[in-house]
Amino acid sequence: MFYVLLSLALFLFALGLRNSILARKSEKWGCLQEVFSVLLYFSAIGFVGIALLKFPEMRLPLPDFSVILSTSPTTETTSAPTTEPTTVPVETTLPPLTFPPITEPPTEPTEPPTTAPLEPGWYQGIDGNTYYVDDDGSRHIGWLKLNGETFYFDESGKMVRGEVKIDGKTYHFASRGQRIILVNPWNTVPEDYQPDLVNLTTHYGVEGTKVDRSCYDALIKMIDDCNAACPRAAVVSGYRSFDYQTKLFDKKVKKLMDTGVSEEEAKQLAATVVAPPGTSEHQLGLAVDMIDTKLWALEEEQEDLPAQKWLMENSWKYGFVLRYPADKSEVTGIIYEPWHYRYVGTEIAKELYIAGITLEEYIAYLTQS
Repeated sequence: MFYVLLSLALFLFALGLRNSILARKSEKWGCLQEVFSVLLYFSAIGFVGIALLKFPEMRLPLPDFSVILSTSPTTETTSAPTTEPTTVPVETTLPPLTFPPITEPPTEPTEPPTTAPLEPGWYQGIDGNTYYVDDDGSRHIGWLKLNGETFYFDESGKMVRGEVKIDGKTYHFASRGQRIILVNPWNTVPEDYQPDLVNLTTHYGVEGTKVDRSCYDALIKMIDDCNAACPRAAVVSGYRSFDYQTKLFDKKVKKLMDTGVSEEEAKQLAATVVAPPGTSEHQLGLAVDMIDTKLWALEEEQEDLPAQKWLMENSWKYGFVLRYPADKSEVTGIIYEPWHYRYVGTEIAKELYIAGITLEEYIAYLTQS
């Protein structure tokens, strides 16, 4: 510390004398000016040098030249480390069942992996198909009734969708696999079908109207909500027996024949307005003819009335669809009827409504997929 202070004092003394000489501006002092300038420079250098020796932390870090000089100027190409290929573990069970939306059909079927044992329940195979595993761990084959719905699995255990021939008979299944009964001029009411009928009160329809129990609660809720929004809707026709449908059809045929057409032509024309017996959805107890009571008639003018408009826009929320929409007669085989609603359940009704398709188009899509 003494040497630091000494060099600092010498530096300040030399600086002071130099400034004094410069102030005099005299030639005789010129020599002394040079002497004190040299003394000033040396004292400054000495001050810095002593400070660095006494206080190492003031020194700037220098690079390690030994490392730099020892490094080869050529660069080496390094290859990625080789590792053993990793094996993706194969799941011992199929993932839980998930139903793809109608807009995304499953991939082309491939043979699913054999995995056993499996827990009972639904499975979505890696091939895009759906399976059901029984209690014994095997894939279910054949018919399956579960939670009030009916499914069918082919000989490989795959759940079927769309139109399928089983034992020589035609059946129809929805996108989620549940059976749905398609009735139209080309598909008759199943011989073994037995509706579970419930009477509607006169508050909801004309006296004596009956519907199937499976759609009763949804129908009542829909009518109540419709009447709360824009009264008033009512059911004018529900379930029809085979005999009653026969009477309606024969009556229409006779009326047409009275105009001069042949019996064969009359039957063809009548079938577009009144379904022949065995091909009417009313025989299922799942179809209803509904009107806005401002017009007690099944006429196209119904489409312009408030209650009917509400039903067309909202019936799908309750599981009903407008079965015979405009410009679809070639597909359904029936003329436009803005009053005829069919119960298909909320899931299928939503699919049909969003896609803007009929039940026939829906089944055809699933069959092609």
